Amino acid sequence: MTHLYRFLIAFCLTLSLATTTFAFAGSQHKGGAAPVLGQDLAIQLLIPVFDPTFANLPIAGIGDKPILLKEVWPQLQNTKNTNKLSAQLKQALEARFVQPSAAGAKKTIFVDTNISKDGLMLIEIPLFSEFFPEIPVALVNEEPVTVAEFSEDLQAVHNEMSGHESTGGSKQNIQRLMDRLITARLIEQESRNIGFDQTPSFKKQAEEFAEKSLLYALLNNQLERKSLDTEAVDALYRQISLQGQFENYHFTLEKNAVALLERHKAGEDFDSLISAAITNKQATKTTQQEYLKFKDLLPNIASEAANLEVGGISQIFRQADGFLIFRLTDRQFVEDPHALDYARKNVWERQKSEFASQYTTETVDRYSKFNQAAQDDLDFSKIKENNPNIKLGEALEPLLKDQRVLVTVKGPNPVQITVAQLAQKIKDNYFHGVDIALDAAEVDAKKQEILDDTLFRIAGTFEAQKLGLDQTPRYRMEVAEFERRILFDVFMAKVITPDIRYGEEEIQNYYDKHQADYMTPAMFKFKSLPFYRQADAEKAAAKLQDGSDFKWVSANSEGLVDVQNKDLLQFDRNILSLSSLPASLQQQAAGVKRGDSLVYAEPDNFHYVLYFEDVFPPEPRPYDQVRKELLGIVYQQKVTATLNEWVEKLKEAYETKVFLVAQGR
Repeated sequence: MTHLYRFLIAFCLTLSLATTTFAFAGSQHKGGAAPVLGQDLAIQLLIPVFDPTFANLPIAGIGDKPILLKEVWPQLQNTKNTNKLSAQLKQALEARFVQPSAAGAKKTIFVDTNISKDGLMLIEIPLFSEFFPEIPVALVNEEPVTVAEFSEDLQAVHNEMSGHESTGGSKQNIQRLMDRLITARLIEQESRNIGFDQTPSFKKQAEEFAEKSLLYALLNNQLERKSLDTEAVDALYRQISLQGQFENYHFTLEKNAVALLERHKAGEDFDSLISAAITNKQATKTTQQEYLKFKDLLPNIASEAANLEVGGISQIFRQADGFLIFRLTDRQFVEDPHALDYARKNVWERQKSEFASQYTTETVDRYSKFNQAAQDDLDFSKIKENNPNIKLGEALEPLLKDQRVLVTVKGPNPVQITVAQLAQKIKDNYFHGVDIALDAAEVDAKKQEILDDTLFRIAGTFEAQKLGLDQTPRYRMEVAEFERRILFDVFMAKVITPDIRYGEEEIQNYYDKHQADYMTPAMFKFKSLPFYRQADAEKAAAKLQDGSDFKWVSANSEGLVDVQNKDLLQFDRNILSLSSLPASLQQQAAGVKRGDSLVYAEPDNFHYVLYFEDVFPPEPRPYDQVRKELLGIVYQQKVTATLNEWVEKLKEAYETKVFLVAQGR
């Protein structure tokens, strides 16, 4: 296989190495509560001590080996005396910590050994520890919502929010996330019971996603064995992290620039030639005194500059107002962390693409066996050569009936692709029909692209299954989450939204209750006096506030700035809205009335006395103007209310247990 198809390129551009962070709690076991890791790093669960669901729950660790809850059950008596249970749990852990095999190893405890009166145990779980991904934070009809699923969604929510939202409202965010996950599980189970997962549309989407995810996993798995080419990074870094000084020569006419370069290439002295061009007003010269970074130049100019020796003359570059020739007068390397980061990413992306091309070729070749005769008959260049006027449909017609096996993909369940199947895929690719002249080069390229894509999907799937990648928790979680999203969308479309009903009266009622949210901004008409000093501005503002005439104050104030000063802010020309004013001035002007005055101090500049000739308070925006926006809001509220009603019903039908403690600051 020699053709790298677009499908593969899409993979390469989004691949990333999977990295797992292992994080234990930071302090030694002291027989008390689990150490606190922080809101962004850990969650807490409250679980029944003897619940079989949590048999494999790590409650402590010795080095990189977990101590599972089921391992200490034999040392615990199933008694209602929780004080006794707590003491037994502490003793069991202490006994494990003093074993010879534990000597010198880091000892970590995740569980609060003080068991509650209800027989519940508090455990703190580091979200990024490899001990806990399969532990349930909730059960919906005995189906678990795992730590891995919860932490991934929590991270996504955290990334979408601002710093204030993601920290200050952490408890509420966690509770909302838990509610969302449970809602999704309830909807999924009801959808499957209805049979939405048996429709051809769902099956097709689910199968395509599962296949694509498995191929991602395969390429990522192989890519983990690759390391960054540091020599290539350094070479690229040295090339892009350069800066130079330039002499620029601007020509109005291209023919003059071309003639000069031709004479220079023929051996004439460049300085003499350019001096004559400047004298004859064919060119103008600009000398760049400071150094310019190559990466900040236009890409074509930067590339040219990188290939020039100091003193070298460039080719001609077209600009908006003429033509440019430049001379590189000096060049030097400069340390630039951003350029280094760019070089690393650029080299890594190139390595990934090259590796993926090679790996997919090797994989397909290893699994595929071609029928050479059938392959030769699929050569559209030969078909075109034998019949120059043939149309694509005519070329495809005999191939669509050819049931010979073109290629066999070996595997647990070998797959055969016939000539007819590939011909049909080619035909399907021409959405506007095949009653067109045969473009042999185009069709051969499309044929190879389709074949490469098909073969890698099959061979890559066989290879991934051979490596057990389809059994990894990460892969299963991705597929399950995708199916859950599709079923949720189907449920919303077929069950929730068809029952949504509302009339004009409800939209009007919403508008009446929320008029404060749909107001025009306050508008102002004012005059201004600019001063150099704050004291002078405050004196003028006081006089205006006491009732003095604006013109009189303007004529009798000291320290005024000349109105012709180009740095002045222009306040006097139009009626301005509150939202159009500088942020600090908006706060000052928010409560002003007609006839008021205030001093606005522009940072490190002038002091303005603003006299408000007229104030137009906010007014409700007309109903017809905001109706379309209100329509969407009322509809969404109806959808949410209907969904919530369904969720409450489903909670009665499907038992739900939540173990997560939504702790927060």
